[in-house]
Amino acid sequence: STLQEKLEFLKLMRRWYDVRRHHADPYDPLTKRREMVKQLLTIGIQVKFPPWIHFDKEEPVQPPSKHHITDTWRVRAKGGAAVFSGKSGDSANLGTKKFGESFRGYQDGDWVCLTDEVGVIRRVKLDTREKFLEKRDKFRVVVK
Repeated sequence: STLQEKLEFLKLMRRWYDVRRHHADPYDPLTKRREMVKQLLTIGIQVKFPPWIHFDKEEPVQPPSKHHITDTWRVRAKGGAAVFSGKSGDSANLGTKKFGESFRGYQDGDWVCLTDEVGVIRRVKLDTREKFLEKRDKFRVVVK
């Protein structure tokens, strides 16, 4: 094909791309990789990326929104609940909360983000959905 045909094809492809990208949600490849790894870990598959692919195991800690509900939580699991540095089971373990111990935090999916100290705790077991923590409804605080 001639140079003119190739340029017309590229113009057509660019117009096609520009029309569709404005209707798509914003895409963050690092977040997408974390989601894929998390999903594969739940079924027992370990993922190891080659060194040329950028991947941070630790999800960046998001500051809490201006309006969130801080609850008092109590550890329900007999063996206690591990405190992690990020929302991933393979994050650094910062310590353990003992059975019956209470603390303050807010729920973010299957995790509880601690408000009075650094760390997050998994709220439920992934495979059985057994609860590690229970929310103490009497001690709810709304922060604005």
